[in-house]
Amino acid sequence: MTVGPANPPGEPDELAEDDLSPLDLVRVLVVEDDPRLRQLARLLLEEAGCRVATVGDGREALASASAFPPDIVVLDISLPGIGGQEVARTLQWDPATAGARFVVVTGTANRRDVLSRWEVLPDAVLEKPYDPPDLIEAVLTAARHARRVQRPSG
Repeated sequence: MTVGPANPPGEPDELAEDDLSPLDLVRVLVVEDDPRLRQLARLLLEEAGCRVATVGDGREALASASAFPPDIVVLDISLPGIGGQEVARTLQWDPATAGARFVVVTGTANRRDVLSRWEVLPDAVLEKPYDPPDLIEAVLTAARHARRVQRPSG
């Protein structure tokens, strides 16, 4: 990342919007019960510039989202405890996370099934095993939609 000339002492450095990649500072919550896939997603997304939190089940997702309100949730459908659809529905009803966008990951359903049955429509559906570039592209698409929603600061 390039940063312009240093500001005079006492003034904060500011990054121009052009200095950021499209995913820099995007907050992503990865909800995946397979530890290998969870770690892979974390590494890929951090390398792309995202701020990432990971959890292994639906209950952890809801607890984590309160402390780390995500812009995007990469959400496995089949989770132990609370399933992916219930996680998405709950996050959409919570004012702190209502603007979150979803990338749904499935190993059991196809894209058409997910889109026809889910109340919360995801920005993307990935079928396992997915290619790493597909995850980045799906999160990028969701990030573009997330930026249209303005959250109160603070």
